[in-house]
Amino acid sequence: VLGGVGCKVYVHMMGFLKKPCKDPLAQVALMDFSCTEECILPSIQSLVSFYNCASSQLRSLILGEDLYASVKFGLALYLLTILGSIFNAITLLSISWVLAFLLPKIYEDNQDCVDEYWGKLVDQYHALDAKLATFCPISAVTGADKKAEVVPEGEKEE
Repeated sequence: VLGGVGCKVYVHMMGFLKKPCKDPLAQVALMDFSCTEECILPSIQSLVSFYNCASSQLRSLILGEDLYASVKFGLALYLLTILGSIFNAITLLSISWVLAFLLPKIYEDNQDCVDEYWGKLVDQYHALDAKLATFCPISAVTGADKKAEVVPEGEKEE
């Protein structure tokens, strides 16, 4: 807003001094910024679909429908609070900004080594996750069974 007002003052001052000047905002004034329904509708449908999926997943986590997933979610939130108590938001943003440019270069230089260790880490996580999942009998439901529970009766394939 301040830039627009500044441009208008500049143009009027140049006109008052009788010096030739073009209005820098004249091109912006001629642009059409309107949107059609066909332009917005796919984005809105995608947003609604994402919201419905996220809200049902969050409801499931909060209500404890899958006990193991709810415990993991609670633990992740607890770890985030610890991280938040150590660093403030500006520090976290600064560290993230530096790492966003630093990590791709490190990965590019050491791709073979990083891929090897990342594969080991993922394998160990899956092994630990499977071990811990045996302690929660509710979470023993497989992904196919969950999908069958969520799909309404009229939409099941035969």
